[in-house]
Amino acid sequence: MDSSSDFTSAAPVTNAEYAARRLLANGATGEIPHLQALADRYPYDRSDLRPLDVVMPFLQTPPQLYLALDIGFPHGVNSKPAMRALLCFQIIHRIGLSMGSDLPSRTGLAAFLQADWPCILSWLNFALDRSGSSAAISTVAQFLAVCYAAGSDVMGDVPVTVDLAFRIWCGEFNQGETSEHVTSSMVQFFKKCLDTGGSAEAAVADLFESTSRTPSRSSSRTATTSLHSTPIVLQAERYVS
Repeated sequence: MDSSSDFTSAAPVTNAEYAARRLLANGATGEIPHLQALADRYPYDRSDLRPLDVVMPFLQTPPQLYLALDIGFPHGVNSKPAMRALLCFQIIHRIGLSMGSDLPSRTGLAAFLQADWPCILSWLNFALDRSGSSAAISTVAQFLAVCYAAGSDVMGDVPVTVDLAFRIWCGEFNQGETSEHVTSSMVQFFKKCLDTGGSAEAAVADLFESTSRTPSRSSSRTATTSLHSTPIVLQAERYVS
């Protein structure tokens, strides 16, 4: 059978697949509306990592390179890079959610992110520092809980990432206030790290031990007193008692 016969016998592209490809192609432009559409309308499935291929290039260039672009913007701030990064985190979070409770899939996602984690971590901090909005904080918290914690045993910069989660938990990026939704995500993050063991568990243990010895961080912790009744804090208390 010649190649033309092979081509004509191929299954036709469905309308749903055509729409998905269009969302992917538009998202690859990096324009905010197109990335928002990809986050909201793509038919996410754990076997489909194409959205990851679209967004990762935007997270592989350090945010520091964008600081020079601030010149000429109102108040000296170009908000587009931070907004784009937050949408990329939303999309990766949606990929993680599509994997459900399948631990191998989530661990595989974390392993995929591992090589670029230092740059991703810079973007997480950059987006929080630039925005500080409740929506941005919630996006980062959900991203960490779903896309990092399940595979934290294979990721780099574990102590630095755990410290970022703690700062979110304490409300450092929101004048000492945290929403119930953000708190829930951080509880999920810490619990997964403890359950994972290894360097992730050790990083959480070291963090809670240091907060018990440092008054400034201990006082920050009281800003989220609702957490004291949650299983993660009860479990963490054994490290700081």
